[in-house]
Amino acid sequence: MRIIDIKTKAEVCGADTLNVSRYESLSATDYHLGVLPAIRVANKAGTTRGTLEAIGGGIWDASVYTWDATMYPARALGGGIWDATMQTTRLFSSGASTLSTGDETPKDSSSRAGSEINSGIDASAATKENVPHPSTLTHGMKIFIHSPYDCVLATKPTISDHLSWLDNHAKYEEAWNLLDRHPEAVGPMAESSLSSAPSTPTKPRGTIQDLLKAQNSLQEFFADDSSDSATGSRDLYSYAQKEKRRIGEQWVQQLIKGGDWTKAGRVCGQVLGTSSSWEHWVWVFAQANRYDEITDYVPSTQLRPPLPSLVYEMILGHYVSADRLRLQQLLDRWSTELFDASSVISAIQGRLKAGDITESSAEDGEPGRDWRILTSSLAKLYLADGRPRQALGCYIRLQDADAAMNLISTNHLVDAISDDIPGFILLRISKEMQKSAPLSELEAASLEPIQLLLQEAYHGIVTPETVVQQLEHTTGMQPYLFFYFRALWNGSTASPQTTSDPSSERLAASEGKSLVSDHADLAVSLFAEYDRPLLMTFLRTSQTYTLDTASRICEQRHYIPELVYLLSKEGRITAALRLIIDQLGDVSQAIAFAKEQNDASLWDDLLDYSMNKPSFIKGLLEEVGTAIDPIKLVRRIPEGLEIEGLKEGLMRMMRGYEIQYSISEGVARVLR
Repeated sequence: MRIIDIKTKAEVCGADTLNVSRYESLSATDYHLGVLPAIRVANKAGTTRGTLEAIGGGIWDASVYTWDATMYPARALGGGIWDATMQTTRLFSSGASTLSTGDETPKDSSSRAGSEINSGIDASAATKENVPHPSTLTHGMKIFIHSPYDCVLATKPTISDHLSWLDNHAKYEEAWNLLDRHPEAVGPMAESSLSSAPSTPTKPRGTIQDLLKAQNSLQEFFADDSSDSATGSRDLYSYAQKEKRRIGEQWVQQLIKGGDWTKAGRVCGQVLGTSSSWEHWVWVFAQANRYDEITDYVPSTQLRPPLPSLVYEMILGHYVSADRLRLQQLLDRWSTELFDASSVISAIQGRLKAGDITESSAEDGEPGRDWRILTSSLAKLYLADGRPRQALGCYIRLQDADAAMNLISTNHLVDAISDDIPGFILLRISKEMQKSAPLSELEAASLEPIQLLLQEAYHGIVTPETVVQQLEHTTGMQPYLFFYFRALWNGSTASPQTTSDPSSERLAASEGKSLVSDHADLAVSLFAEYDRPLLMTFLRTSQTYTLDTASRICEQRHYIPELVYLLSKEGRITAALRLIIDQLGDVSQAIAFAKEQNDASLWDDLLDYSMNKPSFIKGLLEEVGTAIDPIKLVRRIPEGLEIEGLKEGLMRMMRGYEIQYSISEGVARVLR
């Protein structure tokens, strides 16, 4: 039998067939169509059944498939009708046909009564034989197509029928969407499943009418029981969810077989709901190397029971090697509670040790991109794994100053900065700044780390020895070591934004000078390089530096005043005076130096060195005052030496002596 759309005359539902017995020997006139309109009749116990109801009660192998011309116009009547056959002898000679004639004679009545009393037939068997077929009890129009050998019954389909048909014809996407919109579509299936559960009912006994009455009473009883109704609703919902998952997984399998992995991954995120199903399908995708298609849909929150952490670790491990940008996105999206952080740490460390991802390697034209992603991921995972010191090291290498400082303060990791002091100081200083920025800019950028190192130096946590050991021989770190030493020498205890107690500052300055004095020769070298005025202050104040070393440094840099001081400190005052005269040519400084030393032989040396220098002779005449005998000075001047301003110099010297003589005479008069 073919199913034809009456309007379009086209055959529909070609996948479905309906077999009719001995159709070869039948003509069109042997088939008859009957329609029973939809009539709602109240169900009353004891009502005599009609012929059609009896016919329905005897139909066997009758199956009904849903069709609704208003809801599903593309499907014709009987689009899913299964094989529905009935032997004519059973239809017209069965006991059901006899009982449903409607005109029951006394003979029939007494015969039936006797049968009920004496037959001893089990009530459950009688019920099975005489209860009408469910298809005949459904509401709505019923259509009968019958021949001498077959009878086909068609009823208006239900949503459950449509779900079954979609499921049986592997239309899983439509079936899942239907069940998602109408969970009640699993009603008959759920009832069948729930009714098959083990129970211990009381064996029913009695007449057919008693059984039917008992059935109606039980239905009314349970219909009024709100508690049992709620339980039934929960069971129905639970069954609907299980069906959705089953059909959903069939849908995923169908897509994978068709090679549509992208849609299959999206559907997984839509239909999967248990950890076991997620674990299974993630492994299916992983074995096919289809991580990209499933990763975005893997649950980012904990399931119950939880999805094994190995699933997340496998995906993260894949992207450690394949796609660092995707790895970063996943670590931002997934909580570290979903996986074992130490496993992912090991994978990242192994990738970095491979050597192909470094600070200088470029990805998509961006130098160091993947290295920064892996290092920042390490920092995050270290924190999740309870290892803040290692996380601090990552932030220092990344030059993430804010994160590093916050981590130090929140986790009290001040001592941890000693692991990498150069990196800590350079937190806010890029390589470009190191190459081209002026000293003042470098000082401002390194102020915060230097201040922290100072505080820890005073507390004894990070000693100057540790700082010197890591900075002294590190290329490009000498300016920062100078900043550190200068701050120690000056007694800096806080940043400019904060205020300190004066007594604390004096104590810090004293302690700082002591700490710098332990590295005096290095301080001389740094001050000579970056702060010459501070060098002279340090040379005059400190007593711990080596004179030879300091003299060599000053001589190499032609720092004559500092070298003069060092020579005089060594006792080589003549050499120091010679430097003033020959290198500086400063008679005033030479005279001041001679007065400071208060050595008569030094004045003779000064006169000897000055006699061939007219400017020095004039300066001596004008500035020497009474420090030297003027007669001795004049007699030492070579004859014929032309000295500019000689007269003025002599007059000035004489006035100085006259003034001194007058003062001396007045003092003597007073004393007398």
